[in-house]
Amino acid sequence: RVEKVTDVVKEGDEVSVKVIGFDRGKVKLSIKEALESWFLFNFFLLFIKLMNVKFVLILFFLLIFKSSLFAQEIRTQVSCTEQLCDQNHPKTVTVFYPKKNSKAVIFWIKGGPGTIANHKNYSVAINLIGKFDLIAMASPYRIYQNPRVPEDPREWKIMKNEDQIGRIKSIIKYYKKKINKPIILAGDSTGCARIMTFLNHEKDNVNLVDGIILSSCRTGKYGRLQLKYKNLETDKPILMIHHKFDHCWEAPYSNGKRLFKKLKKKNTNITHYTVTSGYKKKKEQSCSIGSAHAYAGAIDEFTEKVVEFTNSVTN
Repeated sequence: RVEKVTDVVKEGDEVSVKVIGFDRGKVKLSIKEALESWFLFNFFLLFIKLMNVKFVLILFFLLIFKSSLFAQEIRTQVSCTEQLCDQNHPKTVTVFYPKKNSKAVIFWIKGGPGTIANHKNYSVAINLIGKFDLIAMASPYRIYQNPRVPEDPREWKIMKNEDQIGRIKSIIKYYKKKINKPIILAGDSTGCARIMTFLNHEKDNVNLVDGIILSSCRTGKYGRLQLKYKNLETDKPILMIHHKFDHCWEAPYSNGKRLFKKLKKKNTNITHYTVTSGYKKKKEQSCSIGSAHAYAGAIDEFTEKVVEFTNSVTN
């Protein structure tokens, strides 16, 4: 603000100004703030001249756009084409996270109710984004609420849900045709239960995939689901992975070890890996995101083993 405008500018002068607001219908302009912005901009230009121009520009754009580089996702509604599919829900939402020159596709089925197709939040597979092509799916209904068997405990609803079998099969066939790369079928917790149900349903289902990852596998209360899981027989490579301090009441580490011993009798190409870093509360029976069941504090160790296994399948 000045006493006389003509002390600074005269009629006909052209000056740079910056709009700084509005006051009762009037536009408020500032030469001072325009000069400050001009100074900062020119300082930035001078800095670029002093440094290697290409290096600075590349660094600048990486800092600005690094999240978008790895956040690309393609949402697709895949038709459920198998006879087992419930046509009240004819399509399944999938999310595809592409990775340039990826050697394999990991179709990771999340734990929980199964209705969220997103590996960016609340997913043990979050660090696999950008390492391989990655697929997520969203069930059109909560998997605990299978209307076909309302009288059964919820673990048995998962086992008897033939619609989920048809839905998983349709998605694998769709991406196998679209991408034509080795497919690793993986799942954690209830996601593991769903893929085990799928694989045990018929031999053809096993032949659709090139590798299998069973993570924090939900075996049901007292391990009842093991009665079905143990029938899996294949020469495809299998990785079982579990946190040592997972005490989730339907997927404890102890049940996972017993299941591994049963599967080992029919599958020579199976390995078991115990995650030990991170969460170490020995008695808490939590199945939540912040517990050993979801590899709290141990995602890096977990991811490293999954990457190692996937590379071994594709090499």
